[in-house]
Amino acid sequence: MEGSPRAHGMYYRCPARTLAPGSQALAAHPPTVYLREDAVQEAVNAWLGGLFAPENVDRTVAAWWTRNPTRMPHPAGGRLRNNGWPKPRRN
Repeated sequence: MEGSPRAHGMYYRCPARTLAPGSQALAAHPPTVYLREDAVQEAVNAWLGGLFAPENVDRTVAAWWTRNPTRMPHPAGGRLRNNGWPKPRRN
């Protein structure tokens, strides 16, 4: 999905050309799908707000890191242990 400003508002666009050749989704995907931003904005903002609320942010980052360990440096930096988290610092 990508942002696509249109005459009547902001849309998210999913063009079929961005799908991998031979993908199962490609067989049933229309050439382009447009989704109005205002139709989903409130729900998406609430969902993201919940993921990054103070009581959830550690769990959210841990879940992301577990699934994407090589895409960016660990948010805490430093050397990683076997479980993917840095060793705790001792004062």
